[in-house]
Amino acid sequence: MPESAPLIVTHEGFTVGSALLVFDQNLYAITMSTPAATAFAALAGNACTLFAEAEFDSREAALQELVHNLSTLYAAASVLPEVPTRSDDFPHRADPVAALAVAQRWQHQLGDLDLYELPDEDGETMPGRISDDLGHIYSDLQEGLKVLEVGLPRREAQWIWRYGFWHHWGYHIVDVLTVAHDVLAEDDS
Repeated sequence: MPESAPLIVTHEGFTVGSALLVFDQNLYAITMSTPAATAFAALAGNACTLFAEAEFDSREAALQELVHNLSTLYAAASVLPEVPTRSDDFPHRADPVAALAVAQRWQHQLGDLDLYELPDEDGETMPGRISDDLGHIYSDLQEGLKVLEVGLPRREAQWIWRYGFWHHWGYHIVDVLTVAHDVLAEDDS
């Protein structure tokens, strides 16, 4: 029997909404008790706050928090229902300066743990930076949050998050989780 727990979250001083997340075989599924976009907005807002503001005592503590936060975000995004294609006239984009600030902040926080190499589909190693990955994730999450901020329909934000997850920022989460897992597993040895 799945365990259920209410989740009430605030973002920038106001309650975004409450969501019921159901734990089932290591995945969090957004239930029908609240609209999916509202529930995901709370998770996206928390992730953006973590990326932009959180301070950590150690690089390992930072990686552990990223693993926890990003795995929850990944699971929730993976079950966002498909909605009709959004309108083409969306003029609000995430602030690239803010995304760059997030990347620089994490580059400083992680130091030499920021750089990594992962194999591509041809088996060649490709260099990357956790900080760059977090900047991309932050930017894509912010785009959906901006839709809600200006009062556009939630389905617009949901479309942005779902599409971006399957075509862009979901890959960045996987890379960060892979690298963080390797580092934390090595530290645990």
